[in-house]
Amino acid sequence: MSALPPADFIGKQALKQIKAKGLKRRLVCLTLATDDVDPEGNESIWYNGKPADFIGKQALKQIKAKGLKRRLVCLTLATDDVDPEGNESIWYNGKVVGNTTSGSYSYSIQKSLAFAYVPTELSTVGQQVEVELLGNNYPAVIIQEPLVLTEPTRNRLQRKGGTDKT
Repeated sequence: MSALPPADFIGKQALKQIKAKGLKRRLVCLTLATDDVDPEGNESIWYNGKPADFIGKQALKQIKAKGLKRRLVCLTLATDDVDPEGNESIWYNGKVVGNTTSGSYSYSIQKSLAFAYVPTELSTVGQQVEVELLGNNYPAVIIQEPLVLTEPTRNRLQRKGGTDKT
């Protein structure tokens, strides 16, 4: 039996902190129950400089033709010592309209963050909704992500003239 190579361990709280960098797709936001595709995006995969076929191309074209019914957005929440974990209800005008996929307190920006699916018509930056946490509804606002830039992005922007994001 051979020994395993040395490994660095990343704790659950460390993984939660990358939400501020907009890295939802590397977490639990996308499941088999979601269809988070960008129908406005390019529906082709390129191989050797030419468009190539791929499994799912026709399905992507159908989604693009129909349009998305909901979108994955990032929210900031105004809470009192309770943070989102995921699968909490999103409320708008007294009705449940969506759910969170994951959430946590961000030490980088000193706010609670969550990713959530909401109807497309409610997915604009600045839209106010409520998130139900432990039986109480808390105000939330859809924000532009990422709130915190990755280090390579910060370095590149600083060389080009600066940025105000940490």
